Amino acid sequence: MAAYELSKVLGWPRIPPTVVRRKAPHGVGAMQLFIEADGRHFLGENGRRTQTWMRVALFDVVTNNADRKSGHCLFDAHNHVWVIDHGLTFHVDHKLRTVIWDFAGRPLPHDLCGDVERALAEVERGTLGRTLEDLLSPDEVKVLKRRLRGVLDSRWRFPEPGSAWSIPWPPV
Repeated sequence: MAAYELSKVLGWPRIPPTVVRRKAPHGVGAMQLFIEADGRHFLGENGRRTQTWMRVALFDVVTNNADRKSGHCLFDAHNHVWVIDHGLTFHVDHKLRTVIWDFAGRPLPHDLCGDVERALAEVERGTLGRTLEDLLSPDEVKVLKRRLRGVLDSRWRFPEPGSAWSIPWPPV
C-alpha cells in the first residue's frame, strides 16, 4: 500500500490500485487490482522503454526494494508496464535487490528531480506523510526521507550491484 501511495505522488511507476482491508478473514491485509498480463517481462525487453525502466529502477532505490524480479514487471493489453509485489520494501537496512541494473553509475536525470522533490515535500509536510505514518514504522518513514533527499544530491548516481546478493533469485 505504501508503494502504491508513493507512486501516485511521483506519477510513476504504474502500480495497480491497492487498498488496505482492516477487517478480513485472516486479519489486516492489502488487495490489489488484478492486471491481465501477456507473459512478457523485463528480461525480454532488450533495452527498450529506457524511461520506464529508469523510473522503476529509481523507485526501487527509494523504496529499498529487496525483491524486484523480472516477473514483477507486467505488460497489459495496451502495452503498459505495471509493477507489482512490493512486500519487501521500505526496510531501514540497505537491502536493494533487483534485476534492473541497466542504469548503474548514471546520474539522476533532471526530468525526474521535480517528481522526487514533490514526493519528498509530500512525505515531509503533506498528505502522503500522514498516510505513510499509518502504513510504515517511524524509522521506515525517516529512512525513506533520507533516500529521497539522497537521490537529489547533485553527486548521486544509480547504485552499482555490490555482489551476487544484489540480484534476486530466481530472477524471473
